[in-house]
Amino acid sequence: MLQKTFALTERTLRVDARGVQGHILRFLLAGAVLLMLLVLGMERGASAPGQSLMYMLAYGNAVLITLVGPIFFGNCITEEKEERTLPLLMMADVGPLALLSGKVIPKLLTVLFIIAVQIPFTLLAITLGGVMLDQVLAVALATAAHLIGIAGLGVLCSVIFRRSGNAIGMTGLVVFAHVVIAPLVWGIAGVFLAGPLRNALWLELLTECVHAVVRTSVFARLGEILGVGHSDGMFTSQVISNILFGLFCFGLAWPLFDACNQNL
Repeated sequence: MLQKTFALTERTLRVDARGVQGHILRFLLAGAVLLMLLVLGMERGASAPGQSLMYMLAYGNAVLITLVGPIFFGNCITEEKEERTLPLLMMADVGPLALLSGKVIPKLLTVLFIIAVQIPFTLLAITLGGVMLDQVLAVALATAAHLIGIAGLGVLCSVIFRRSGNAIGMTGLVVFAHVVIAPLVWGIAGVFLAGPLRNALWLELLTECVHAVVRTSVFARLGEILGVGHSDGMFTSQVISNILFGLFCFGLAWPLFDACNQNL
């Protein structure tokens, strides 16, 4: 199985390396970081410029993964279905686990390589002041956990649906509900709980449940890390829940693979 997984991983990496999209994205990302440095250079009187740089890098990466992740991982398997190559891979005795691993691992590596372009600038943020090394590591871990969660969800949707558009749309919908709808519902529920429905037990339970979901968002976690008096550990509820969710979705995609791809 490992030999087939490595073969698929190598094939996917070669295809991505020959494409121009990944290289353009790397150059654009590096250019965006340089633009941030120019903005910081013009604000010479600002206090803690390293913290400002880290804010832009951290939230920029989170937004980028949130927007691009569903598109990038939502077509892992559906692209093989649309190109009519999935039955050929199955006839070649490539098992579901080897196929899923061989499609996901190179995409994860591609995203990590793109983010790796920023490593020198994150270290520069420490030198500029206002950011500690443990904060930089916590930001990297929170972002990686967010990436794993979206990757697992995208793979699951790609296995279930036959069209890339449907898989990407469902992945994006779930991610949007997590990072946008849940905080919005929590805020609205808090307003009603402080006003006319302050004694409503069901609203208190709803607020607590939604708040628990909001705390697993990478954006809420970044606010805690880069806030004043950061003292949390590395493996918080956001990191653990995102990683477990991604692994759960990947593990669920494995037994569903044959059932969802019988009549291709």
